[in-house]
Amino acid sequence: MAGDVYLGAAGIISEFNNALAEEVAYLQREGGRPLLIIDGVLVDRGENGFLYIFELEIEAFLLDGTPVRVETGLRETRGEVISIRGSELTLALHENIGDFVERADVFCEPWFLLSVLQERLDETPERNLEMAMQVMEKVPAFPRRFIPPAKAAMAQEDAVRLAGSRDVTFIWGPPGTGKTETVARIADLFFKQGWRVLVVSHANIAVDGAVLRIAARLKQPAASGLIARYGWARLPVLRQSGLLAFSQAAARCPDQWVRRKKLDAERSALLADLRAGRKPGSRLSEVDRQLRELSKALKEAAVSVAGAARVLGCTLATAALDPVIYQGHFDAVLLDEASMAYVPQVFFAASLARKKMVVSGDFRQLAPIALAGTEGVKRWLRRDIFEQTGIAEAFDAGNLPDVAVLRLQRRMHPAVAGFVNDTVYGGQLYNAPETTRRADLAAAAPCPGAALTLVDVSDLNALCYRHALSRFNPFSAFLALTLAKQIRLNGLTVGLLTPYAAQARLLNALAAGLLGAAGARSEAAGLVAATIHRFQGAEQDAVVLDLVDAFPQRAPGGLLARREGNAGKRLLNVAVTRARGKLFVLAHRVFLESRLAGDSAVLELFRFIGQNGRVIKSRELLSELPDHIGGENLALDWYAERWPAMKAWQTDMRQAAVVQMDWPVAAGPPERLVAGALREALAGGARVSMRAGLPSTFPPDLRPYTVKRSAVWSPVTATAGNCLWYGCPWPGDGRVDRFSVRVSGERVCRTLMYLLEMELRKGFFQGRYAGLKAYVENRLTCSFCGNPLTVRAGTTGGYFLGCTAYPRCEQPVQKLTLEILDDYLAAAGLTCPAGHLLKAVNAARGPLVVCSHSPACRCVFQVKDLL
Repeated sequence: MAGDVYLGAAGIISEFNNALAEEVAYLQREGGRPLLIIDGVLVDRGENGFLYIFELEIEAFLLDGTPVRVETGLRETRGEVISIRGSELTLALHENIGDFVERADVFCEPWFLLSVLQERLDETPERNLEMAMQVMEKVPAFPRRFIPPAKAAMAQEDAVRLAGSRDVTFIWGPPGTGKTETVARIADLFFKQGWRVLVVSHANIAVDGAVLRIAARLKQPAASGLIARYGWARLPVLRQSGLLAFSQAAARCPDQWVRRKKLDAERSALLADLRAGRKPGSRLSEVDRQLRELSKALKEAAVSVAGAARVLGCTLATAALDPVIYQGHFDAVLLDEASMAYVPQVFFAASLARKKMVVSGDFRQLAPIALAGTEGVKRWLRRDIFEQTGIAEAFDAGNLPDVAVLRLQRRMHPAVAGFVNDTVYGGQLYNAPETTRRADLAAAAPCPGAALTLVDVSDLNALCYRHALSRFNPFSAFLALTLAKQIRLNGLTVGLLTPYAAQARLLNALAAGLLGAAGARSEAAGLVAATIHRFQGAEQDAVVLDLVDAFPQRAPGGLLARREGNAGKRLLNVAVTRARGKLFVLAHRVFLESRLAGDSAVLELFRFIGQNGRVIKSRELLSELPDHIGGENLALDWYAERWPAMKAWQTDMRQAAVVQMDWPVAAGPPERLVAGALREALAGGARVSMRAGLPSTFPPDLRPYTVKRSAVWSPVTATAGNCLWYGCPWPGDGRVDRFSVRVSGERVCRTLMYLLEMELRKGFFQGRYAGLKAYVENRLTCSFCGNPLTVRAGTTGGYFLGCTAYPRCEQPVQKLTLEILDDYLAAAGLTCPAGHLLKAVNAARGPLVVCSHSPACRCVFQVKDLL
């Protein structure tokens, strides 16, 4: 046994619960606040509720199955998390809150599932404690020996035989080697022996894939009830397959299902009347009561289906939450994608198995995610079961653990597989004969014939910005979408992948503009954008990997540079192996090669592509791509020369009612053409505000509309909320022309402005100044040195006045008084959305601005809203 197991069962469970308690304490301390979600779309009306896809305003970590409460306006409903892919949040809700939901608040307790797992662990002695302890044992290892290709081709059959002869079987399957197919074969073996089988994984999408593969192998009709998927499904094909336990329950109770659909339609009509000001009387309450009764009856029927199924699939979260699973009886438990499951979850899953436990996964892909930094969390929640049992260590030492190893990859072009085989898997993979057909995918344009292409964006002035704890790069995002559109036109499916959630959000917004909201979420669209973490288990014909990192950041983000647990290499492994035939890597080579260690996985990838693929500059690639791409809600235009861009920019400025501009120090003083366009916009009644690296370079008459912001790196011009210029207007300095991009489309412009922190407030700024900060900088000076004062944020969340010459000027800070705020409100002529005047008032945590008609009008603005 491993040293940890000598603690004994009671000691192991105690350590598990302590680690889970530490993670719960961290989540409770950091969480508990609502998450803002936007652009919700109803994508499926299922038998057990309603499936919605939203966009997250900020990055969030939520386990599949996390219970949620959603509030939109005066309405509230409950549900659960189905999945998170980048900034895309899929929720299953109990009630219909409309076909489209502009914005809502999600309240969740991500620690709830961990607390439930603690309860299940305490109950382990009542189940199969011996099996749970056995899955923790150290796996013996032997000297590695050569495995010929013919033997590697029989690896799946060997794994099935091993699972039939052992109580606990581990299967290591690198990408494309058929882990899920092997799990399906094992399920088929146990099914034919008359056993009851439970298939589990950490993610809904992994469970869906396994259940579909098993159903195809068993060849049993869904109506037989022999195989069922319990809980919500992520994949549309499974939702339509009839394999869902709720679908089978509805088929057995057709009258109840028809009645429920009628009541749901009536409820929607009553709610529409309510919004229109017509009172529905008591009928709405009665409909809600009947719907609750029907939902309860269908739930009981689904539980009955699950209880009778011979092969049942669900997530680890559902297994811990629902007594139909954790109180059920299963002869065998099959755990897929085990590398992302917590060790305590694997322990719990093994306790559900009476006879056999099969653990399948790849410890070279993504590890479990835990946020607390305690030793207990690092030991039990950040390591996977392959590390716990010594399997990973044995392979690293050049030995062969006594496990089933799948070595024949059938997914990737040999050149794509070559990188991970050399760098990650130590040459243990073989290419199946059918992978030679991937050359047909590699032959497609752009870059025909190249399976691997490194696109160096160093010549594009592609700048990387921070947003909260994440990063984004607008130019590389525009290039990624333009490239993906061309790949898709040539008949290949394509995935846009990135390490960063902020970039994934921007890529999702671009994809949604190109395809429409429904198209971007459809599997049939053939174009998907996500973070690398959310794409494990998926694959596409082509992958565009956007690494994002570039100047002016000082160093690459931890996602690429982190060495702890080979995190960077595991992340890159997942990204590369999603591609069947073509891989494009967008990277700022100058930045990354000067700041990463020479043996980093990223630089190893660069070198491998240099030897086995094609390396091109972004300007060369753009010459092969169209200057314009358009879609349902997007138009994106590339400009390689300055004057055509400036003419189009001037046209937009003349038509603008609202202008917001970023002007970096590197651009110098605005030239006459730019200043003239700004004056013309002001004369035409446009509302103008500008953030400048050096406001003093602006002409005196434009200076009141500027506010100092040092973190402005590129010219940006936003006109209204649906048109944005990035990289324009650059000055005509006689040097090399810079690329600029004009993008139009409400969602993508809103996303860019949000990420750049230049979001326009509808109907708020109506005065002469760009904001409170600009007012202070133009009206108030330091009594000590005479330089302008500015508004700064304090460490405790308040705001104060400080000298812009700090730290050269050591004048003490000054209080932001109500008088200053009232003077600014009067000078700017600000009103609430209803047109009422505003006033400053004191509050417990500093001044606020409220409507003069308060409390009849409840508009409240914080100081940060005025800046």
